[in-house]
Amino acid sequence: MKKNLLLVLAAVAVCALAAVATATYFYLHGNRNIHRGTKVEFNSTATPTLPTKPKKHGTNSYTPWPFYGFDLEHTRDNPDAGQRPPFKIIWSRGFHELLEFPPTVTGRRMYVESAKGYVSALDTSNGEVMWKKRVAGPLASSPAIAGDRLIVSSLGGYIYALRRRDGRRLWRFSVGSRTESSPIVVGKRVYVGSIRGRLFALRVDTGKVVWSAQANGRLEGSPAYDDAKVFIGSYGGSVYCFDARNGHVVWKTGGLGNFFSSGTFYSTPAVAYGRVYIGSTDHRIYSLSERTGEIAWTRSTGGYVYSGPAVHKDIVYIGSYDHHLYALDARTGSTIWKFDAGAPISGSASVVGTTVYVSSFNRRTYGLNWRTGKLVWTFRDGKYAGVVAAGPLFFVTGYGRIYRLVHR
Repeated sequence: MKKNLLLVLAAVAVCALAAVATATYFYLHGNRNIHRGTKVEFNSTATPTLPTKPKKHGTNSYTPWPFYGFDLEHTRDNPDAGQRPPFKIIWSRGFHELLEFPPTVTGRRMYVESAKGYVSALDTSNGEVMWKKRVAGPLASSPAIAGDRLIVSSLGGYIYALRRRDGRRLWRFSVGSRTESSPIVVGKRVYVGSIRGRLFALRVDTGKVVWSAQANGRLEGSPAYDDAKVFIGSYGGSVYCFDARNGHVVWKTGGLGNFFSSGTFYSTPAVAYGRVYIGSTDHRIYSLSERTGEIAWTRSTGGYVYSGPAVHKDIVYIGSYDHHLYALDARTGSTIWKFDAGAPISGSASVVGTTVYVSSFNRRTYGLNWRTGKLVWTFRDGKYAGVVAAGPLFFVTGYGRIYRLVHR
């Protein structure tokens, strides 16, 4: 009996020492951050490339929302969007299934992907379904608009080109694994990642491979593009910069990690001011030099950062599983304000006019003043996808329903 008691006490002591060691590690290292924002190049005059030429909607000319993050740099800030709260609903369309990613919008059409594998084209003026097509496998991404084509990535392992006017399939390409990477289109090329860690550049007209490149882990975010370079984070704990012309690695940067893991990058990067901004499962938000990959700053949060950043007027907006939306100085990473959404934030924020919008797991969408973080509007639906907007068009993606709202 005495021997057993001693063994129990020894086990308790070992556990206590392990707990102390873990706590000490986190105190010394787990929240370790880098603060070199004032020493790493930063160009506050750099402006994103608008994704397409302005389109007509009635008498209005405006820039559409053709990609997951609005523009090729994924800033999620459309300068032509002008709606503001308070709002009223003018139509809504239910899908009876999860809408995990936001739609894309151009002219009088919106394109929506749903979890059961359907791609739908809606009339933006009234929400009527113009066509609906099913592809192989569930869908967990946003489609890309490319001229008369719609580019779709599927968990069934295929990239599709559909004709925008009727949904007819023009080509299909197998990436050899599932993919939930939202594609982007630059000129005549489609860029998209796969769960096997391969980044593809495909011809938009035929789907033929121009080049492909291997990363050290799954590529689940949407690639961002700027200055003939493609940026994407991997589940191998690295952020990559590829030469968009040939797929060669320009630079590769690892995260800081924590006691339990090196951290993974699910977050879609945003590129602005000569920096790349991205979140990690090591609970941090990163700012990297666009040219070299050097870490300018990191900001620790209290949870996973799956959310992709939005960037507006030298401020980075990004959500965390710690329930907060952070507004950070784009140069230094210092906190300007943070908002408690009452539940984890997985989807990305969007900036429309003077308001930042974000949804959380409590199935609410919030509108906040971009300068102060003051709550100015709350909507009764939302979880992942949040808001997209273009000119007079303003849409909220709920759990399984799309809403068009206008200023009341």
